Amino acid sequence: MEKTSYPFNLRSHPNRLLKDHALGVLSLGKAIFDRTEIHPQNYEMEKLKQVVEQTCLLHDFGKASQWFQKYIARAGGVQTVSSRERALRRHGLISAVLVFGILNDFFPEEPKYAIFGFIVVRKHHGNLENWDDLLTIESKDWDILRQQTEGIDYKEYRAIIHSFPQKELINKAFVLKTMDLMETGASNFFRLRRRIKKTLSAEDYMLLNYLYSVLLTADKADAVFAGKLKFETEDRLHISASQIERFKEKHFENKSHFDRLRTEIFQTVKRAINRARPDQRVYSLNTPTGSGKTIASLYGASLLREKFGLSRIIYCLPFTSVIDQNYDVFEDIIRHGGLTPHSGLLLKHHHLVDLRYTILDDKGDDKFLKEYDIDGSIFFIEGWESNLIVTTFVQLFYTLITNLNGSLRKFHKIAGSVIILDEIQSIPHRYWKVIHDILLLIVRHLNVRIILVTATMPLIFSERENEILELIHQKRKIFNGMSRIELDVSALWNKENELFYYEWQFFLEEMTRLVKHFSDKNILIVMNTISTARELFFYLRNEDNRHELIYLSSHVLPKDRLKRIEFIKKHQGNPVLLVSTQLVEAGVDLDFDIVVRDMAPLDSIFQVCGRCNRNNTGERIGKVYLYAIKNKENRKPSSIYDPFLLEKTIKVFKNKELVKEEHFLTLAEKYYNEVKIYHSEQKSIEIWNAIQSLSYQDLIQEHRFELIDDTYSASVFVEIDSNAQKLWQEYQELLMLERSFENNALLKKKQRLIAAYIINVPKKCLPDVGGIYRILYEEIEQFYDSQTGFKPDSQLPERTETMML
Repeated sequence: MEKTSYPFNLRSHPNRLLKDHALGVLSLGKAIFDRTEIHPQNYEMEKLKQVVEQTCLLHDFGKASQWFQKYIARAGGVQTVSSRERALRRHGLISAVLVFGILNDFFPEEPKYAIFGFIVVRKHHGNLENWDDLLTIESKDWDILRQQTEGIDYKEYRAIIHSFPQKELINKAFVLKTMDLMETGASNFFRLRRRIKKTLSAEDYMLLNYLYSVLLTADKADAVFAGKLKFETEDRLHISASQIERFKEKHFENKSHFDRLRTEIFQTVKRAINRARPDQRVYSLNTPTGSGKTIASLYGASLLREKFGLSRIIYCLPFTSVIDQNYDVFEDIIRHGGLTPHSGLLLKHHHLVDLRYTILDDKGDDKFLKEYDIDGSIFFIEGWESNLIVTTFVQLFYTLITNLNGSLRKFHKIAGSVIILDEIQSIPHRYWKVIHDILLLIVRHLNVRIILVTATMPLIFSERENEILELIHQKRKIFNGMSRIELDVSALWNKENELFYYEWQFFLEEMTRLVKHFSDKNILIVMNTISTARELFFYLRNEDNRHELIYLSSHVLPKDRLKRIEFIKKHQGNPVLLVSTQLVEAGVDLDFDIVVRDMAPLDSIFQVCGRCNRNNTGERIGKVYLYAIKNKENRKPSSIYDPFLLEKTIKVFKNKELVKEEHFLTLAEKYYNEVKIYHSEQKSIEIWNAIQSLSYQDLIQEHRFELIDDTYSASVFVEIDSNAQKLWQEYQELLMLERSFENNALLKKKQRLIAAYIINVPKKCLPDVGGIYRILYEEIEQFYDSQTGFKPDSQLPERTETMML
């Protein structure tokens, strides 16, 4: 681009010229667009590129106003201004008006391009709203807009874009003409929004999210790095399929039956993907627990990435508790391949992750890493700037189904990826249809491949309709050959073969007998509620047994949960007796000889079966015992689950007493067929309708998409030690500082540390507070037990000081 000698003075940020920022965002936005392969059906790529260029180049046009420049000149100082002056210095809407005018001038017969450009720029500092709200401009806003046109430095902004053809449109007359068109003219927004609303589709939702994501990423990147950033991770090393295969050959020595099974699965995945056609985009890996699904799915994803020239792998799990163990395996694969792990190659992302981002030095020397500062680390981590991302379902699906600026920023990273959904059965059945539809949308338009991984495959996609390709064609033979576990359901039935519920005291005595009978075995007892788990733990603690008694629930601090899981894994000596809630079910790599499970839906039962004789060690078959119980208040703890799922579970267990592992697949198929036929799709339909109509706020309000139900719980900070006291005080001090990139970054870093001391407790135990409640250090003994965590019979006192995260 040719240079100009114009004396630029306008600023976008205190230490950044508006000229440099606008051109920097344009350069980054074009690079992102050029490097992501999307396949729109009703839009032209060249015109979408124009939308990207105009939104990036002009998104901060409104900062050329005298009111914004006055504000930025005093940034950091104390400013007392009127509400009108605050409105006049806002830049999003006036910039969006200009973008609309220019794109409408470029494509007068195709108004969606201009509308999308307007929305992207208008909301680039906020969250997306419902369609009508996005295109509504109030009379007071028109008044502000017209006054703003009087205070814009058009001459300097024309100089900024002097090499671009639209520079002649950067004038007051064009902006006012555009306003007239939008307010009352032929392109008025009232008429446009009603007309276009009738044509909106899921593709529009996907494209608007993509365009929005590109601008958000480019804008934030330039602000954080001041023009010094280049997106380089996609050019760097990947974990190759051959590296994973060599790692497998070293660690699976083919000595045991399970090693040979894992090798067979590996080879089957390889053959299936070698034969895969380009139009086959959704795959399943349906094999028993402990059969090496984690490494086999990563291997399959690497083969797909190499075969179809894709950019990255996104490995998703339902819970943060299992991310670390998978991440550690991937790190081992990298090291075994002779590479140095770094964030550009392998990235972990969830709400507790350490905000530290490293990458190879500029010379490519794999012996030295450079670490970014906190601003840069947050930008890269939250933006998924890596070639292999290990994250949660929440992070993925709240990127696909949301209105939030922070979540949508990484939307473009979905394009050109292989997504692994491990433990897919944890997705609630009410969302099956919308998950099915949104995943088909991204594979169709964003060049995505998906691998669903589970031991009990829910019927989200249909093999019969060729929506999904099973990578393990001999899976029935594999399941039929399993003999590690027997599931004993005999305790569910009375003499008339009707469902029987154990009275609480009778169940306690039954557990005492079981523990004494298996005095030399590692035992896991999984209860449905925290209250029943606590009472059972205290009861067993008072009994005379030789087990190492351990307790786990969400009322125990996260940092202590991790310590206890590690202790169990490494423990030598007396056998372990773990009393837990459902948090041990999915993916936690624990192995017990005997498992007891309170009545639950079939997928939860089979998940906990995966913690029994997982590694097929010893000569005895692992035993899982299922009970239906009543608590001491004569209530059924299983009622926490959807009664529809419990009904289908009872139906498939009817007339059975002992279920061998070889029959698990057949039983799961019967269960999911029942669920598929009779479950309600109403919630999915509501969400999908909101998606198709671009009703973004409805996604999180009346049609809310929730993977985590927090209706009855609230967050509490437990000030259990001096470190917790210090963290709370430091965080409160940070909150008092003026908002800036640096201070926001420090807040986010501190939030990660604070999260290790936060638990969710019943709202009924709390006063009505507008933030995160704090249990003071001097109150710990009253409200928190060192073994079982929060005391659920507590009533926490009123507190004036709370924390906002």
